[in-house]
Amino acid sequence: MRQNPRGIFEKAKGSGDWWIRYADAQGREHCEKAGTKGMALALYRKRKTEALEGRKFPEKLRARAITFKELAQDALIYSKAHNRSHKTDDLRISQL
Repeated sequence: MRQNPRGIFEKAKGSGDWWIRYADAQGREHCEKAGTKGMALALYRKRKTEALEGRKFPEKLRARAITFKELAQDALIYSKAHNRSHKTDDLRISQL
């Protein structure tokens, strides 16, 4: 049995769908679908080079963090629309 190169794997054996797994410049791990095995190998090398150079990855991979305040406000809106106990929820969330 021949082992695949580091960071390259086939999600389901025999499917032909190859993925890569790598760590970016900040040390966060990512998985990305690559297509064929050759494309996966080329993409893995590209991502590792970008990580070594410290380049930023595309915007779609990074998202703005949601604050607790925004989450609590969304919970209150949902509670008022769907729960009979929204007054209690309002009091409890305001204390948080």
